[in-house]
Amino acid sequence: MKRLALIVALATLVVIVGSCSSTRYIVDSDTQHNFKGYSSYAWFQLASPPDKAQPPTEANTILTRRIRRAIDVELTNKGMKTAPVADADFLVTYSLVLQSQMVMYYT
Repeated sequence: MKRLALIVALATLVVIVGSCSSTRYIVDSDTQHNFKGYSSYAWFQLASPPDKAQPPTEANTILTRRIRRAIDVELTNKGMKTAPVADADFLVTYSLVLQSQMVMYYT
């Protein structure tokens, strides 16, 4: 179940990030998996290690809402319905790695 949730999360993240042409992303998924038997999903909350600070996306409620809404829209368009965690056919989650980078050009 965890692997399936990861596959769905990564595939959905590709759709979201795909609109940003300058953004690099890496996807690891099972492209042979058949989702036709699934009709419901639930959000799975990843546990943060107790010694770690809150992830940047969790602190940014606007970003979190936008990501979740985009994933909900995509899954709803595919005929999926939300369900309680115990009743869902698969679980959805996402994670982001945010990295600042400065490029200096000299002329």
